[in-house]
Amino acid sequence: VPGAALDPFASTESDSEDDQLLTNVLLRRGQRPKWKYARGINTITYTPAKKSIPEWGKLLIAIIAAVVLGLAVRALPANISATLQQGVVSPLLDTFLGFLNAVAGPMIFLSVVWGIYSIGDISTFSELGRRICVRFLLYLCIMTTLVALISMPFFSLQYGIAQSGNQYSALYQMVLDIIPDNLFMPFTQGNTLQIMFVAIVVVLTFLVCHFFKDAKDKTYRRIVLITWLVIVLFEVYKEIIFSFHINEEDILKSTWGYMWYAFPYQLCSTPLYVLPLIAFLPDSNKVCYWIRRACMFYTATFAFFGGLVVYIYPNDVFIDTIGICIQTMVHHGSQVLLGIYTAVYMRKSFKIKEAWTAVCAFAVLSGIAILLNETVIHLIPEDTTFNMFYISRHFDCTLPILCDVYKAVPYALFLPIYLLGFTLVGAIIFFSEYGIIHLVYHKEFAKPKENEAN
Repeated sequence: VPGAALDPFASTESDSEDDQLLTNVLLRRGQRPKWKYARGINTITYTPAKKSIPEWGKLLIAIIAAVVLGLAVRALPANISATLQQGVVSPLLDTFLGFLNAVAGPMIFLSVVWGIYSIGDISTFSELGRRICVRFLLYLCIMTTLVALISMPFFSLQYGIAQSGNQYSALYQMVLDIIPDNLFMPFTQGNTLQIMFVAIVVVLTFLVCHFFKDAKDKTYRRIVLITWLVIVLFEVYKEIIFSFHINEEDILKSTWGYMWYAFPYQLCSTPLYVLPLIAFLPDSNKVCYWIRRACMFYTATFAFFGGLVVYIYPNDVFIDTIGICIQTMVHHGSQVLLGIYTAVYMRKSFKIKEAWTAVCAFAVLSGIAILLNETVIHLIPEDTTFNMFYISRHFDCTLPILCDVYKAVPYALFLPIYLLGFTLVGAIIFFSEYGIIHLVYHKEFAKPKENEAN
């Protein structure tokens, strides 16, 4: 086309979307448009894209090659075939599957996290989940009804309640398998459902911290109160399950015997007593203000560690009772989530000079644990274990590392080591959160530049 230089594919503010659409259409047709201006003539050329082998074609070639190679190996003598299989094929296959297992887990985790987080709004996420569940259940009911109606002329259908509990056992086991024993096992075993479960917990924590980081104090108190009510209800359920012994033959002969070893006063149980103080203590009174601040710092450090350590080293907290497993996940997951959120919420006042308040709260709670260990032991049966905070001098400590220390040194030395060790862990968590907060929200902590005097 003769005339002035005019590039039809150049992006401008007015028609960039149209140009992009035209270019995409041509690219999909296998053509690559190029514009050239020479000697007063605008020239557009189309270079056909090289046709590549489609994905199904590559897959078909791979299948045919595998079949041919397998037949060729099978035609070899037995000793050579066995040597190739054991010395070459099996190691390569194991290495390849291990590589896929190592890559698939993180990819699934990141895909779920980014997919949920990119929604950008908790209300949108909940509405999307509601619609998906409703549509799934609706389609499931419709398809089940249609399949049943179509199958009736061809199969003899039995009505009533099945006597076998295998189906329920399989469903029960499937639900149990979703809950991981720790944070790392889903990735090492490549369990997709457990990876998705961990990803959902992580992304929900991110969403809460993102959308409620600047919440008002009243909103924060409500979040803490709701969390406390949830874990209290689950704790009551746990105590009933542990203490109520059901007689399957005669329900009226069931017995009640409180399990004192499950008394809710361990490090991971302290939110039951700390969160109400955060939710209800007023800031107008100076003493109440500092008690509440100490509880908030404690929640962000020691309580956070108490919940996180269960996910890393669950020990015997997961049992065959699905309700207890759910209670464990909700209780300790709430600790982790609320600990991170509290640190983010307090980010502007999350100062090193106030970190000592968390240590004071931990010291007070440890002192109460020692008092309980020394008094309750005389009020319960002799063959009952009661070891709060695992620092009783009457029972062995079962915590990792500390159990060896308990056996190696006198109790008078073990107790200071325990307290100093947990204080050190609390300090590490505090400084880690402090550094991450200042790294993520560095713009909020940047000092405004002073205006230069004219």
